[in-house]
Amino acid sequence: LIFQAICCQIFFCDFEVFHIHHRRAPLFQKPKEAKQALFKEYETCREMSTEQLCAGNFMFYGYVQNKACRFVEAVSTLLCSEAHPTWSQQAHTIFDVAGSALPKGFLRVAKAAWLLLNLAFSFEPPAQLVRVPVGSAFDGDYMEDLMMMLQTEEGYNGGVHDEHRDHDDDDDDDDMVVGFMCFPGFTVRDTIIKAGVCLI
Repeated sequence: LIFQAICCQIFFCDFEVFHIHHRRAPLFQKPKEAKQALFKEYETCREMSTEQLCAGNFMFYGYVQNKACRFVEAVSTLLCSEAHPTWSQQAHTIFDVAGSALPKGFLRVAKAAWLLLNLAFSFEPPAQLVRVPVGSAFDGDYMEDLMMMLQTEEGYNGGVHDEHRDHDDDDDDDDMVVGFMCFPGFTVRDTIIKAGVCLI
């Protein structure tokens, strides 16, 4: 879960400015046209393999390279200790290659995040990211307790939540505090997709 948290933090750290830094549009583009272009990008990229995206989409290639560098730096900082004296060098060796040769698992995550970013900003209004800082009080309307999910037989239900649910159990959340966020949530109009968190 810690590695998942690091990965998601890196991939979504610039979510709000994605459409500014990753645009191919001219200097001015009507909002409706911009959203249509993002959705078209989503549809096009969805049908491509990660290898095809790295080779044919220079924006995705740059996005992958940027995220790979950040990931290696973050994980190296976390694990480069006496217990893992050579991990940092190994991490740089694994990721210090051309984008098309990066670990396939990393490229799949990058593609999923890329698709999500394009899709999120094609909505009107755009989907909003739900971040949960460390130390926040747990809110069951917007957060999913991943440790509890792992301990139950029912498993994770996808985090989709009806905003108009009964709030009778809100008092049970008051004493629970977020240790870290594993992945962010989203709000799309009246639909809430819960963030995954671990509690302390």
